[in-house]
Order: sequence, then C-alpha cells, then structure tokens
Amino acid sequence: MSKRYSPERKTEALGIAAVRGVTEAERQTGIPKETIHYWTKTPEFARLRTTAREAMADQFWVALQVALSAVTSDLRNPDVPLRDKQQALATLYDRHALLTGGATARSENRDITGTISDAELAAAIREAESVLGAGSERATPTTEGTPEG
Repeated sequence: MSKRYSPERKTEALGIAAVRGVTEAERQTGIPKETIHYWTKTPEFARLRTTAREAMADQFWVALQVALSAVTSDLRNPDVPLRDKQQALATLYDRHALLTGGATARSENRDITGTISDAELAAAIREAESVLGAGSERATPTTEGTPEG
C-alpha cells in the first residue's frame, strides 16, 4: 500500500531536494528517497517542483537579508571572524541564485584577434612592450649599497 503525502510535505521534500539533494530530503522528512526522486523526475509534479523551488528561494532571500543586516550592524564584533560571516553570506546568496537561475560565478573570455587586423595587433603589441619596458625602467630599484651592487 502506497503512502499519501500532503502537498505541503511534498513541497517541503522537493525544496530540500532542490537545495541539498534527495538523500538529505529523505533524512529531514522521512519520505523515502525513491519517492522524492520520482517526484523530481515525473512531469505531473512539475508545478509542485516550481512551487517548492520558489518557496525555498523566498526563504533563502529572507535569510540573506537577515544575515546581511546582522553582519553590517555587527562588523566590529570580534566574536565571529568577518571571514566566517562572509562565507555564510556567500552560501546563502549562492543557494538563492541556484534556485532563481542567477549567476553563481562569472568568467568571460574575449578573442580580439578576429576583430582587428594583423597590423593593428602588431602595433598594439609594440605599444604594450614599450609601456612595459618604460615602466620597468622606472620601477627598477637601484642596487647601490646592496651586496649585489
């Protein structure tokens, strides 16, 4: 005989599964992970998954606002290192971003070699070398009075 779960319990389990995984959802709710996995994959539960994701995103947003307020009002308190506070804020933000489709990392590359001519590229390299050469001459410390000089 299969057990029936309320929409609220399903939403809770799916929300936890979205953030922490099916095994953690099973541990926290007592609902078998096979059942939760079925809910995460079956099209008929798509609306429930969306509701769960939105509810969890809202909870993380509230937690992020509370944490940010606590950190900014308590910056000079040495009881908790600022690094630990920053890591907590970063974790809350990342979880919120994952649930809402926001960016959790950013990396960009641009290949300018296809957009400028060879002559322009060679001129840019020469200019960079002259700037670097002039900069290194100015930045080189004198060696007078040192064992090497």
